[in-house]
Amino acid sequence: MVDALSVIVRTMPSRAAFLDDCLFILSNQDYSPIEVLVVVQIKPNEKDTTNQAITRWRPLFSALKVVTHEADSDARSRALNLGLKAATGSYIAFLDDDDKVYPHHYSRLISRIQETDAVWAFADTVQTLIDPFGRVRKRWMPYRRLRYSWLDLLAGNFIPIHAYVFDRRKVPDLLFDEQFSRLEDYDFLLRLAKGKRPIYIRRPGCAYCIRDDTTNSVSLHSDQSIILWEQMEKRVRMKNINRNLAFVLWINKIIRRYILGAVRNPGLAVRSVLRRSNALRRMHHFMRGIVNRTIRQESRRRSRY
Repeated sequence: MVDALSVIVRTMPSRAAFLDDCLFILSNQDYSPIEVLVVVQIKPNEKDTTNQAITRWRPLFSALKVVTHEADSDARSRALNLGLKAATGSYIAFLDDDDKVYPHHYSRLISRIQETDAVWAFADTVQTLIDPFGRVRKRWMPYRRLRYSWLDLLAGNFIPIHAYVFDRRKVPDLLFDEQFSRLEDYDFLLRLAKGKRPIYIRRPGCAYCIRDDTTNSVSLHSDQSIILWEQMEKRVRMKNINRNLAFVLWINKIIRRYILGAVRNPGLAVRSVLRRSNALRRMHHFMRGIVNRTIRQESRRRSRY
């Protein structure tokens, strides 16, 4: 469908109530046409209980497709890839069944993509704490930035999977890496963002919901889970760094020159490096901490003699 938006929603039979709320939210979007692809993961011999919610909301969408796949474990990446392969829209968005998007979210992002010819766009996310009774206890915005930076994104993910929309016609072969059962969205986002600067709308467009009753699509409630999450994040980051070795070697070369020059004459080194390249201007804050630590260490070493 020309200029249609395909929204890929992943869910499970045990989460039919969340899916019902999710389809209600999508039915109130300003943008149209919207194609909804519900990807249901079913365990062997499990009954699919999502049919009632899908039947109720189907008349309100120009297209609503259901893709079912069977898996013993949480095959998150596979579910999203199945949705991507079945999608026919020009624009793609993802939405977990327990998260929210505001009515203007998709229309605002797509209009900016069309105006600027960008590949993707994202908006601010409101993090929401919900108690076991469904009441909102707290709202805050930990992901807000003054501006977008790919280096900041490489340091840590601040763009949830439902915060952005991308033009599939410009990245037709982009899929999720199915070796990841966690942080698959971070790996996908880094590959989408590499070399493609997005449009950043500094207004809330969606909500990332955290629940006290562990019903989130991904939950972290133990030290072991947190350690595993950190290990996976490091693995994703290193995979995307190693994908372009020339870029890494260039960064390493610049850092070495920057540090050596700053030790001898910090002020002159900073001014000369910033004049050479606009890219280094964006790296200045990233490397300033390294430079300051090196200068302090060198000063302490010289004071001993």
